[in-house]
Amino acid sequence: MKKTSLKDLPSVYQVLLEIKDDISLNKNYLKFIINKELDKIRGEIKKGEISKSPQQLLVYIIDRVLIESAPKLVNIINGTGIVLHTGFGRAPFNGRALKGIADRLEGYVNLEFDLPTGKRGDRQDHIRDHLSAL
Repeated sequence: MKKTSLKDLPSVYQVLLEIKDDISLNKNYLKFIINKELDKIRGEIKKGEISKSPQQLLVYIIDRVLIESAPKLVNIINGTGIVLHTGFGRAPFNGRALKGIADRLEGYVNLEFDLPTGKRGDRQDHIRDHLSAL
């Protein structure tokens, strides 16, 4: 096989066309991931560490983009017996509470707005008493 050159790299547009609707990510973030992978491969080509045809490069980049764009947080079983403060993130949410949060976050909220005064507020005001109670 001939030596891989930088000219063999696909364009971001080519990669996007091949991926089509396989990944439901923001286009700008998807382009960021593609460019990051292309930069890595450029470095490997310059060092002579990679030997692939243009089609193999395209498939390789698509595979890398699929891996990079996959959700990093997954559900696990916490078998440690410790509910809080583990490497497993946080305590699980109650389904009803989570739905309530999602309903509020669906539109605009008064996170940093003091409704009684009509002025800018402090985002901590909404949770200060709750945190103090803990």
